[in-house]
Amino acid sequence: MKSKHDPHGQWAVSGQSVLHLQRRTGLRPYSASQATGTPNVENYGSNTADGRRKRPTGGSSGWTCQFAKPVHATCIRVRESSGSGAVIKVDLFDEQGAPHTVWTGIDPTKDLNYFTVEFPRTPFKTARVKVTLATNTVSGFKQIDAVQLIGTEQ
Repeated sequence: MKSKHDPHGQWAVSGQSVLHLQRRTGLRPYSASQATGTPNVENYGSNTADGRRKRPTGGSSGWTCQFAKPVHATCIRVRESSGSGAVIKVDLFDEQGAPHTVWTGIDPTKDLNYFTVEFPRTPFKTARVKVTLATNTVSGFKQIDAVQLIGTEQ
């Protein structure tokens, strides 16, 4: 799978639930920290190895993911593993912490798959991504297995 071994890609090293605005630590079932590292879910559906929204519907929620090194980004890959199709917005944060929206719209993802957002190379470096989910667009729990940032240091 190209995405798992992309030489310009890096997987999130930490995650924070946007819903609760508190740092998640450890690898508790369904915590935001479960959406870090390489993809590890093999089947579509609710899985304790994913990060997920605590309530299945009602408003919006998401994750802010941190990456090891800042890069000039060109792509984000979100591996959705339950409730696919709920992503409505992707923001990158520059080195001063200002958000930059790189995508908004309707997520076409179905089943266990990657939602990929490609965009022109950012003029700023980023090591933080926010993925926003509309929790009322798709039934059931929304789960993210992994988030990958693609870019170059130069």
